[in-house]
Amino acid sequence: MKPHLNVPRCGFGLLPIWLFALVVVFSISLPVSALPTRLGDVDEDGALTVLDIVRAVSHIRGTRPLPGDLAVFADINQDGAINNTDVQLISDFVLSDQPPEIPLTRVRETSPGNGDMDVSVTRETVFRLTLPLAPNTVIGNDRLFARV
Repeated sequence: MKPHLNVPRCGFGLLPIWLFALVVVFSISLPVSALPTRLGDVDEDGALTVLDIVRAVSHIRGTRPLPGDLAVFADINQDGAINNTDVQLISDFVLSDQPPEIPLTRVRETSPGNGDMDVSVTRETVFRLTLPLAPNTVIGNDRLFARV
């Protein structure tokens, strides 16, 4: 006589348990993407490596452009353009094993610009920054400081 096991079954047998297990396995194995924490880390692995150089070169050549929120991390010298100078700086940091620090976000340009004439006082002002702000940043009338 074979031993009898009491296994609870639902309408589809063990199918829901297997589906749940697959969902858990795939959700654990999917990478979670976040912005890099240092300039030059455009492959988002947390370190400056040859892969960062390859991604920056691919961006410059147009074969694999970086998304806008990631592209700012390839602009090492913060001049507003990703070019060979940035690739050389990333290479230097890879070889020296000392990653660059992320500088404070600065205003790169505004619209209307300094000296613009015939601008309505109700016109919106646009700030273009050197780096993205943190996702939880709140800018309001009481939290924005500007000097002339």
